Order: sequence, then structure tokens, then C-alpha cells
Amino acid sequence: MDFLVVQTLATAEADAESAFTLNSLADQIRTGLGDASPAAASGSKDCFSRQVTLYHEFYDGLVFQRVATSCFRIGEGFPRLRPGDIPPGIQRVTYQLELEACAPFAATLELELP
Repeated sequence: MDFLVVQTLATAEADAESAFTLNSLADQIRTGLGDASPAAASGSKDCFSRQVTLYHEFYDGLVFQRVATSCFRIGEGFPRLRPGDIPPGIQRVTYQLELEACAPFAATLELELP
């Protein structure tokens, strides 16, 4: 079961309630993935690190607060590109996803993030 979680953030002061940095958020996501499936903890970390190379000292200086969270279940009909959808010879693809098109896939997912 795959999900897309969209976090809307606002800048914050370091001492603000619920404030966090991108590095601390990435650590919490990694920990949460491992806690959700202890047997797959190392696999989750490997998958996460392949998808997101985030840690850098610079990010400790950027402080945020979460404004909103949206969650969508990725399944049949979800607007996405899969590796099998891309013909041979194309090496790098980027696209923008309209969140409005994801509305039919809205889901609830319990997350313990800052």
C-alpha cells in the first residue's frame, strides 16, 4: 500500500512550538517507516535514502511549522508515471502533479510528525 503525503509548511522561529528543521523531519520519517514495519526497517531506510538525499547542515538553519497535511492512497487510476510507462532511451523525467486531481484518492493515515 503506497501513499502520497503532502505537508504544507510555513517558516517559523527556532523556539516556536512545533518548529522543526528539514533534517529533523527526515529523521522522524525514517524512524516512522521503521516503526511501522520493524522487519522492513533497513529496507525502508534504503528506499528513503535513495529517494531523498536531504541531510545537510544548511537545512538545520531552515525552521518550519506544519500548516496542513493531505494524504492520498496511490492505486489504480492515481495520476502518476511508473518506470514501465517510460519508453527506453528516456533517462530523466519530471512532472508536476495537480493535487486537485488526487482528491478522489484522499485517505487518512496516522502520522506522528512534528
